[in-house]
Amino acid sequence: MARKSHAAFMADDERNPFADEISEIGETDAGDPDIEQGGGLKPPPDHPIGTEILHADETGRPRWLKRIFDPAPAARELGGEDFDERFGDDKLRARNKALKAMTNDPMQGWRPMIVATDAMIADLEALSDGAPNFRALFDIVISAARASLLAAVPLRLPPLLLVGPPGAGKSRAAYAIASALQSTIQKVPVTMQTGAGVFAGLDWTWRSPSMGVVARALLASMTANPLLVLDEIDKSCPRSEYGQLLDPLHDLLEVDTASQFQDEYLKLPLAADGVLWIATANDVATIPVPILDRMLVLVVAQPTPSEMGVILRAMIQAATKRWGDWFPAEIDVDPGTLAALRSIHPRAARRVIDLAVGFAVAAGRRMILADDVERARMITIGQRTTRKIGFL
Repeated sequence: MARKSHAAFMADDERNPFADEISEIGETDAGDPDIEQGGGLKPPPDHPIGTEILHADETGRPRWLKRIFDPAPAARELGGEDFDERFGDDKLRARNKALKAMTNDPMQGWRPMIVATDAMIADLEALSDGAPNFRALFDIVISAARASLLAAVPLRLPPLLLVGPPGAGKSRAAYAIASALQSTIQKVPVTMQTGAGVFAGLDWTWRSPSMGVVARALLASMTANPLLVLDEIDKSCPRSEYGQLLDPLHDLLEVDTASQFQDEYLKLPLAADGVLWIATANDVATIPVPILDRMLVLVVAQPTPSEMGVILRAMIQAATKRWGDWFPAEIDVDPGTLAALRSIHPRAARRVIDLAVGFAVAAGRRMILADDVERARMITIGQRTTRKIGFL
């Protein structure tokens, strides 16, 4: 079955009510291939937040659901029908909008959980084959997925920290895992953030109040298991007027405390223990020990020459598939082409390959030559300091 976007298979009464209220969230929804179009979910009977139950959808198919929030406290926090009239502050109105969405949530705070499928495991195994330097990471994720499939229970993953040199592909591996698990993903570029409010939210009385990324991901993604990628966690800013950026992780990375995590903007508890976490770093020296103790640390080395050959072939295969039937399903890669690519930093290799494949198609060829790679390299990285394009 072809994969569909999440919006495509939700019934009208299941569509995300937070789409307008939380428009700034940056997420990628990979969809769920096992839900038929129009197969909506009706909320089960009332339960406390954090409850996980097996609940039948409208077709009678059992689905694992988790209650990530309770609309009743949101309604009380909202303050009644005349809230907007009594309080004219723009900051209050923005918060009120999110609270209204929670109060009127058609799923009553319940969200589907990820349960692994054979297709997910096949995708993960294919990713592992194409990234041998990430074998330890994929072994852990595939093992968790197989356990979920066999036991027919939601997938569980420990918080993961990928440590390795720049350009090793750490962030890309995290995105690939989210796609394979058909989850949503939100990247948190740690170097660009300050203060504990990034994760926990800021009270509306502050100068720039906002919901934290955890609340946004849970409310806007329509899953209880969004994946948060903490990019370059070793470069977090020192303490600011809003607190230390990583402090909320002491609670968020522990299942017991994450199950009743309070966003300071909403002033409401959320069941955040289903959030999947992958952090990246070049070095662990600057990461607080209590954070390291809460994560499974995996060292990612630069690929060996042999591993780089496997990775480059996988990159070329992925790039050629985007051209439909132009290239054969299993393309032969010329040794000279691989040799030309090995001299390029892994971070730049994908850009060079994409451009080189385009050159091959434009020339009417069904294989990529070393000349295509060299031409692409010269354009993208070879003469960066001297090449001039456009008006002088």
